[in-house]
Amino acid sequence: MDATIPVDVLGAPRPRWTLTWLEGKPIAELATGVLVELDENGEAVVRHAPDDDFA
Repeated sequence: MDATIPVDVLGAPRPRWTLTWLEGKPIAELATGVLVELDENGEAVVRHAPDDDFA
């Protein structure tokens, strides 16, 4: 999935994913504020963190 993020021309590192568990459910967050969570049916939901500076 990280291959879809363009390489920075200045050589800056790519954003990193963080995987955490909240109330028994996984939440993956990209350093840019993209969140991937599971809904009540177990389907993946992608959204953007509203309080992130990248929005």
